[in-house]
Amino acid sequence: MRLAFVLTLLLLISPSYAAKVMIIGSYHQDYPWELDYNRGIRDTLGDNHSYYNFHMDTKRLKPAAYLSQANEAWDLYQSVNPDLVFLGDDNAVKYLHTRFRKTKTPIVFLGINSDSRHYKLNEADNFTGVFERPLLKRSIILAQQLMGKKSKPKVLVLFDSGVTSIASAEYLSKTKQHVTIGRTEIDIKTIGSYEEWQNAILTSKALGYSSIFIGLYQTIYDGHGQHVPASHVLEWTRRHSPVPHFGFWSFSVGPGGNIGGYVLDGYVHGVNAASIGRKLLSGATPADIYPKIDSTGRYLLSRSGIKKWGLQIPENVLNRAVWVD
Repeated sequence: MRLAFVLTLLLLISPSYAAKVMIIGSYHQDYPWELDYNRGIRDTLGDNHSYYNFHMDTKRLKPAAYLSQANEAWDLYQSVNPDLVFLGDDNAVKYLHTRFRKTKTPIVFLGINSDSRHYKLNEADNFTGVFERPLLKRSIILAQQLMGKKSKPKVLVLFDSGVTSIASAEYLSKTKQHVTIGRTEIDIKTIGSYEEWQNAILTSKALGYSSIFIGLYQTIYDGHGQHVPASHVLEWTRRHSPVPHFGFWSFSVGPGGNIGGYVLDGYVHGVNAASIGRKLLSGATPADIYPKIDSTGRYLLSRSGIKKWGLQIPENVLNRAVWVD
């Protein structure tokens, strides 16, 4: 109800003219995060604008193709000449920020895990936006609550080796592979090969981990250099993990994936970015709007996952949880 009210209010005060809005995403059209934030942007800005999308597909293509994708996105930008551009996630910013900084087009970034100084966004007058940060501390606390006495204070966090994963892992660990939250020891690993991923999962219990947190898993390659579909990686993990496994993003939770987590929501992230875009279309400048960090999480749980592992849900979580199956 609250989100619906906010969206209604935003629509009422949105600019009345029809703007050209371009959304350049780092990933592919059907990637859940990208789908969700696109819905959030469109629902917030409204249907009176013209939308143009470009998807760089960097979760499935190899890095050698990224620049070519960025060039195609730039060609579309030049042909459209939009009033506002959204750059979604790290690769879109990494490969396009230099060119966009030379324009006067207002740019809203979202889903950025890297430090803005990597791209010198703090020096760009036409950039502002929303940073994305995995909610590690709240997620660890939730896992410990769900597992109760079964829990040991040792957790494994796994990411693939993509740009966003590396940035996320660096943010979580502050450049260390081993960190501690309270009494809980946390080991963070980035993995590129499917064989390494499978080995990390299968040996987790023997190495003393009580649970696993699956970060991102979309840029995993097999021994022949072929991309392994994300759904396959997650389903294999669900079937073979010897310990309960949780997630940081809503798209990873469900009957074929993670048990649950205190997760980031792509739709809400899109709403947050679009609220900035709405101000820019109404006359504000990016320099007027300080970038913000999205720390809006929610408890998302899978009934089948909870049942499989025999976990108990504390009342304070149960009252606020959203179920996916």
